Amino acid sequence: KGEYKKAISYFERALVLHRKNKLPDSANVYQNLGNCYYYLKNSDSAAKYYDTALELYNLTNDMKGKMRMLSNMGNIKLDQNNLTDALALYKQAITMAELLNDKVQIASTLGNMSYIYSDLGDFKKANECCEKALAVSRELKSKKLLEGVFFIYSDACVAAKDFNGAYKNLLASWWLRDSIFNEERDQSIREMETKYETEKKDAQIQLLNSEKEKQFLILLSIVSGLILVIVFSIVLYRRFRIIRSQKQIIEIQKHVVEEKQKEILDSIHYARRIQRSLLPTHKYISKKLTTLIK
Repeated sequence: KGEYKKAISYFERALVLHRKNKLPDSANVYQNLGNCYYYLKNSDSAAKYYDTALELYNLTNDMKGKMRMLSNMGNIKLDQNNLTDALALYKQAITMAELLNDKVQIASTLGNMSYIYSDLGDFKKANECCEKALAVSRELKSKKLLEGVFFIYSDACVAAKDFNGAYKNLLASWWLRDSIFNEERDQSIREMETKYETEKKDAQIQLLNSEKEKQFLILLSIVSGLILVIVFSIVLYRRFRIIRSQKQIIEIQKHVVEEKQKEILDSIHYARRIQRSLLPTHKYISKKLTTLIK
């Protein structure tokens, strides 16, 4: 119910826009509003919107739209147990459906007409409607339509006190219902398996992407580490070269100093030798002093 009420609010807003901007095809909006109210079991509001939609479809001569509205209005009358009006609306709807060759609408409308004829006691016409509806449903190869028509046919047989026919048709309806259920179940399983496989593949892709991301981060860490090692090695190598160069310079300077020191010492020694050669010896001085004393 909450979804239908929400849908109504959206359709009402759409209707305002249609009126304000004079947009075409507003009949569909009225029809959808009618459908929402019908499913909410608000027959009066549904009938009001269906009537407006029918008027608009008449203005544009939209046969399909008119057919749908006549059928929907017939459903409301049938729910209200207004059988005469419902039958009249269904007859108009089926005439248009035949002109449009809308076989689904033909089969469903014939089924509804069979209900009415059964309630009115016209079992012959009720059976005729069911037989026609079965023929159209078989032509369409629609299990859902066939299941519904067989169920209606069973009710018609019960009303006519044809219990053998009622049992046969009810059995056919149950068999089709079971077949439809199995098909829908299998379809649901296939969809679930497809969804599971898709999610599984998505998970695998995410895992692969995650692994790739991890590998990339590891590679990036290794490369970054190698770059740091290389940079550190270059810095150390340059430092080593500087230290070695400084050491060589110190060695050279030390050698120069030693050479200079040797030269100075040699000069000092040489000067001493010259000094010693020029100055009288201690023995000579003593001798001279002795001579002078005498």
